[in-house]
Amino acid sequence: MLFANFLNQQQNDLNQTLEAVKLNVKYTLNCIKIAIVEEFYPETLEVQCKIVNKKLLGLNPDGSQVLTDYPPIYARCHFFGWGDVGATYPITKGMEGFLLFNDRELESWFINGNVNQLAYDRCHNLTDAIFVCGLHSKPNMIEFIANCLAIYYKNSIIKLAENEININTQTINITSDINQTGDITQTGNNTTIGTITANSLIDTSAFTGTFKDLNNKTVTVSNGIIKSVS
Repeated sequence: MLFANFLNQQQNDLNQTLEAVKLNVKYTLNCIKIAIVEEFYPETLEVQCKIVNKKLLGLNPDGSQVLTDYPPIYARCHFFGWGDVGATYPITKGMEGFLLFNDRELESWFINGNVNQLAYDRCHNLTDAIFVCGLHSKPNMIEFIANCLAIYYKNSIIKLAENEININTQTINITSDINQTGDITQTGNNTTIGTITANSLIDTSAFTGTFKDLNNKTVTVSNGIIKSVS
């Protein structure tokens, strides 16, 4: 009986030890964390950000959590794209996003590109964080726009629907030729740098007359429809 109790105690001690190790790994492992931008450094494409939750250090005897803040995190902000293909957007203070922590160190790849041997023996380290924008807390949720792809920045928005493109902004600047085979509904002034070739143009101003474009060519318009450029 005493030996059986001893084995049971040993088993309990082992289970408690393994459970403590498991919890310690969970508490210290960095995989994905939510962060808020505090500063952006465009010359290095880095952000200084703060992690929104506190770090769990352990549990008190009464079961309450032992918490502390994370230090400021410096993470590389990567835009989706490569070379002359992709999209960029302003990174501003207060922007929300999430941090990804690479399995191993990222520095050798970032500096040299391609495939490299590991320069440092790091695993899921705070140093190897990547900041990805686009996550929103409930107070900062964007307006839901159904049945279209929306590209927006402050007061400008482009909506791409199935059979329609809607552009809502103060000024549109086009500096190349336009070849149009459909209708354009316009509710503002039209200043063209280049050439417009169109089958039809619906202009609410219904302008009729002629004018010289920037190439000193004569443009003839009838009821908002360009008839000729000569």
